[in-house]
Amino acid sequence: MPRLPWNISKVEPGQFITFLYKGKSGPRKRRLVLVLNPKYKLGEVSNKFGTFNVKGKPRYMLSGIDFGNVSVRQIEELFNKGLPKEVLITETDKRGFRYFELAIDDPEKLWNKIGDVVRKHGVYKTFFHSELVKTQIELENPKFSKRLIGKFAKLNPEIEV
Repeated sequence: MPRLPWNISKVEPGQFITFLYKGKSGPRKRRLVLVLNPKYKLGEVSNKFGTFNVKGKPRYMLSGIDFGNVSVRQIEELFNKGLPKEVLITETDKRGFRYFELAIDDPEKLWNKIGDVVRKHGVYKTFFHSELVKTQIELENPKFSKRLIGKFAKLNPEIEV
């Protein structure tokens, strides 16, 4: 799939972006992420280890769904739970290739619909904004099944199947 160089400041909810990122363990690897929130302020953090205050200057995170680790069945489950099927054209490159994004108006409302599925499959990921500004961000369209693309096309006449 073609990729379009993108800037972290242009990233919005619903966009599919790809970048190299080193997680807590292992080497840097390419991530394909559906952005839920491009820049949220990290304050008090709660996880399975407890609740922690983040002191000093504020830290920002990008949150999203790791589409590199999602099966077709899981993708369909996410769409059935409330992931928007309406797509918008984000950008068109010089060759006329169109990059799309899902129409996510309210990330918090969306999370209330799909959060249980995302947690169940372990595909919710967060990335430090300070690390993302150091790496190349690119727009990329994920590969969906023809059946799923057909569902999109019914809602979005500009999409050719």
